[in-house]
Amino acid sequence: MNTLYLLRHQTAHVREAWRSASQGLTESEAFWSPPGSLSPIVAILLHASGLEDRTVQRLVRGTWTVWDAGEWGRRLNVPPPGDLDPRVVSDLTPDLSLVMAYAAQVAASTDAYLASLSEAETQRMVRGHWGPTPVAMLLSSALAGHLLPHMGEVRTIRGVQARSSVTVPSPMGRG
Repeated sequence: MNTLYLLRHQTAHVREAWRSASQGLTESEAFWSPPGSLSPIVAILLHASGLEDRTVQRLVRGTWTVWDAGEWGRRLNVPPPGDLDPRVVSDLTPDLSLVMAYAAQVAASTDAYLASLSEAETQRMVRGHWGPTPVAMLLSSALAGHLLPHMGEVRTIRGVQARSSVTVPSPMGRG
C-alpha cells in the first residue's frame, strides 16, 4: 500500500461518514444548541469544512480558499469559519442549503486535488499547523484526524435529538 492510496481511501471513508451523519438534516436540527459544551451542527459543519478548505487550498496548494474565491462569507453572512465562535452561532442564521453547498464545494475541490496528486507530491514539505510537515501527514491529519471526530459529534447530537424527550425548536425566523 502506498501513501496516495491511503489518503484517497481515508478521504472516501470520511466523505461517506459525513454523508451518512448529515443525511436528512433539517434546519431545526442543524441550528439546535445541545446541552453542555457541544456546538450546533451548523457550527461544526462550518468549522470542519473551513479547516479542510484552509489546509488543502492555502497550506498545501498555496491558492485561494474556496471560502474566499466563492465569496462564501458574503453569501452566508457569517465570518470565516476560522473566526467563527461556535458559542455565538445560534445568533447567526445562515441558510443551511448554502452551508451544505460550501461544504460540498470544499469536498469536491479536495477530491479533485487528491485525484491529481502524485506519490512524490505526498512527500513535499509544507508549512503546516505545527511547522514543516509532509503533504501526506498534513492531509491525513486534517481529513481523517480532524473531520472524523467532528462527524462523531454530529452523530452524537443527532442521537440526542432523536430521543423522544428532546424537542428541537425551529431557529428564529426559520420554518
